[in-house]
Amino acid sequence: MIELVGRIKNVRWASASWMIAVVSTRDQEVVAVGPFPHVQEGEEVTLKGDWTNHPKFGEQFKVTEATSRVPSDAKGKIGFLTRLANLGPQRAQQLVDTFGDDLFDVIEHHPERLLDVSGLTPDRVKALRASYAEYKDRRETIVALKGVGMTDWQIGKVVEKFGKRAVDVVTHSPYALTTVKGFGFKQVDAIALATGVDRQGLPRTKAAIQFALEDATHQGHCYLPGNEVSRRLQKLAGITNGDRIKQAGAELREEEKIVVRDIPADKDRAVYLTALVEYEDAVADWVRARRKPVAFMDHYEVPIELTDSEGKTLNVEQALLVNLAGDAEVPLFVGTGGPGTGKTTTVRMIVESATKRGDTVLLCSPTGKAAKRLEEASGHEAKTIHRTLGFNPETGGWMHDHTHPLTADLILVDEASMLDVRLCADLMTAITSTTRVGFIGDVDQLPSIGPGNVLKDLILSGRVPVVRLEKVYRQSESSYIHENAKRMREGKDLFLDPNATDFFWHPCEDSGAAFSQILRLCSEVIPARHQDIDPIRDVHVLAPQRKGPLGIEPLNSQLQPLLNPVLSAVEEVKLRGLGVHEGDKVRHTRNNYDLGVMNGEVGVICSIAHVAGGKAKRPIVGVDFGDRMVTYQSVEDLADLVLNFAGTIHASQGSEYPIVVIACHSTNHFMLSRNLVYTAMTRAKHAVYLVGDEAGLKRAVRNTDVTRRFTQLTETIRKENG
Repeated sequence: MIELVGRIKNVRWASASWMIAVVSTRDQEVVAVGPFPHVQEGEEVTLKGDWTNHPKFGEQFKVTEATSRVPSDAKGKIGFLTRLANLGPQRAQQLVDTFGDDLFDVIEHHPERLLDVSGLTPDRVKALRASYAEYKDRRETIVALKGVGMTDWQIGKVVEKFGKRAVDVVTHSPYALTTVKGFGFKQVDAIALATGVDRQGLPRTKAAIQFALEDATHQGHCYLPGNEVSRRLQKLAGITNGDRIKQAGAELREEEKIVVRDIPADKDRAVYLTALVEYEDAVADWVRARRKPVAFMDHYEVPIELTDSEGKTLNVEQALLVNLAGDAEVPLFVGTGGPGTGKTTTVRMIVESATKRGDTVLLCSPTGKAAKRLEEASGHEAKTIHRTLGFNPETGGWMHDHTHPLTADLILVDEASMLDVRLCADLMTAITSTTRVGFIGDVDQLPSIGPGNVLKDLILSGRVPVVRLEKVYRQSESSYIHENAKRMREGKDLFLDPNATDFFWHPCEDSGAAFSQILRLCSEVIPARHQDIDPIRDVHVLAPQRKGPLGIEPLNSQLQPLLNPVLSAVEEVKLRGLGVHEGDKVRHTRNNYDLGVMNGEVGVICSIAHVAGGKAKRPIVGVDFGDRMVTYQSVEDLADLVLNFAGTIHASQGSEYPIVVIACHSTNHFMLSRNLVYTAMTRAKHAVYLVGDEAGLKRAVRNTDVTRRFTQLTETIRKENG
């Protein structure tokens, strides 16, 4: 971290939480940006931060911490006064000459002496004192908030939200800070405890309940059982007062912040955040309005044979799905199947049939990567659900909703296993009763990152026509990838045939040996055995976690020099602290519609250059994504790239690779589950290399608890009355 000492010469722009200012140091003028709006023009400052290069505004100093003080020299005082109370330079000079070092003490405590200065009227003195008092209040606010451990960024956000009430809120109602964007319970709790809040008190308990429920949504849950809430409160915050927890829950219900419902066949009760129960109810209501009798599919007749435009003959299940999609009496249906079972071929046939009928079709998917693959495979435009609904990042709302619904005869949602209940509710709200809807996906894959398990719950409800595609086309029926994926899905021990040609088991007792084996497979064994593949583009390592002995971070740091060694001085750019070079594999982590790159797309760096311009040269990086080249020309865009010789299994959803190497070791015991490893295995088109120990493999095959989610969507759909 760099430290700059200087004076605020000019404030170009400021809000309650951010500032852009010109700072004069001993030998230069710099533009500083950051959360330091508490400083005043003319003040002496010490800024801590780093140099950065803005694509439009050039070199800047990005501030993370700032301290200031009134100027001590005559020149600084004159500049400070002219900006403080709109005094002219001449009048400010008079004040400095008259009072010297006592100037600010006179302004604050002996204002009558100011009238001795020629031309200073009582009104001007009053204005000067008011401006200085406001400045002093602001400084005292900063001192008070820093006294409870708040950072400049936090202080700026709190002042922006609460204004002059900031200190009072922090002192008397600190958990109100959880309403400030960017403040989580743990940060607020540290501030609150610094103010002396009661650890078992009602405000802290209420805030902890809300945090526990919000945190549960990040683990995929729509609600938590009451006993689980209590357990988490004890673990999270040491809150054990049962009566106080009940009182806190009652008040949160009264304030309509939580909803409590019965759990069928359970004495415990479900505790929801109000927004989540509304999302779940919205999905259930929408489905109930379109549900079919349970026995509907038993009597549904389909043609014996259908052929698509490429001459491929569809099997009975595929033909059934195509017919359902075109049936005006079927407003909602689900198609599910594993990789290679013909889901894409079926979708293409559904689109072709609909087009021939003159129907309008919308194809969408939860992620940009999946939408792009869907468009390429179907030959029909496909978008993310966000783009389909018309997401407005400024308002956080949608262009399409119940007042302005989507217009289509048929909407297909691909990769529906990745669809969470919130996004599903928003989509369903924008669909009219005359539009037919189909959800297509692999229900045995990992569920969505967000709350809910929509695809699985729809299927389990028994109120939606479901077609399961079973016949595998991608690999031969004798493929060990296909067979072991099926056995993993069914919870059976895998076939680990040493003579297999597409599924290889490499047992390693300790994690260190497993780590070394993964490196050897990628750098030696696979390139020698599969000489027609590119070891960088076509091989991908998948692991359950980012950190740890078999995490993707240490794997990437060791795979990089093995697979793409730097043999001479080359251009380098930093991606999240790691130096990368031409030939390195990277992954894009956020939808960037300006660049046309979607979250999850994988490419290889093909060029790196730096544009000269001061202390921080601007990097320009070219990435080859296989079907196109993309140039990254700003620091902000580059922040979306990460090194990706190895990636998490969660991040691989919706992707395919010729060869995958999977870490399945008991060192990742708590992460290993049946659908996690199933998802990893089914990313491979030609070969799987499984590295781990027997305990880790057995854990993966038998463990289904990790993916259990607290949701009542299935039961709510089944209710006969809303």
